[in-house]
Amino acid sequence: MQTILYEKQRQIAKIYLNRPEKRNAINRAMIADISEAFSLAAADTDVDLVILAGAGEKAFSAGFDLKEYEQFGRLDVEQARCLVMEEAEFIHQIAFFPKPVIAQVHGYCIGGGVWIALACDLIVASAEATFGQPESLLGDSPEFLLEMWKMPYNKMNEWLFTGKFYTAQEMVQMGVINQIASFAGLPQATLGLAEQVLKVERGTMRYLKFTISRCYELCRKLDCMNLSQEFFIQNTLYHQSIPQK
Repeated sequence: MQTILYEKQRQIAKIYLNRPEKRNAINRAMIADISEAFSLAAADTDVDLVILAGAGEKAFSAGFDLKEYEQFGRLDVEQARCLVMEEAEFIHQIAFFPKPVIAQVHGYCIGGGVWIALACDLIVASAEATFGQPESLLGDSPEFLLEMWKMPYNKMNEWLFTGKFYTAQEMVQMGVINQIASFAGLPQATLGLAEQVLKVERGTMRYLKFTISRCYELCRKLDCMNLSQEFFIQNTLYHQSIPQK
């Protein structure tokens, strides 16, 4: 696992996105490494909770590595669908993980980085953290639309229609973030929330995670994510069909 760091601290597995020189931009190697790390945490009977963080000082994640995706060139329908489904599998793995997952967010949290954070159960952010989903300004539609499960409807529309960036304080006011801490105090604040969660008995926590996931499924969360992925594919193909100026 070259693009992440994985460590254990008692009942907690810590996964760090580890491309600080690229502001932890998500490439295909990182997708594979994150998936492997979550599989390890799922299989480890000593692990009851996962903390997902970004290495370095500048960003949790600046989103998907656009330079890598530019190398793929013009895509047909099946190529686009395979690429999106590869991304979707690891987002689903986080969103439906059987154990609690806390995102520890600092610096920039943009694009795909936002989806990773929103896929987690809880979010602790540093006061200077900045959240944005500017894909609409680049001609893209939402790929996973997890926003509708985490944000008020009108704020979600503002977020997606305008590409506006939000501060950590604004995200707290919307109920998207659970806690804010200083940059220096962020790891300890995240650990403190994790310790509170771990006070719940292991079996009870498993039932809570299962029940919450299934209740969201009654609201067709997975169907919503799948539909947004398909529209993203169609929008990508549409923009490829427009003659370049």
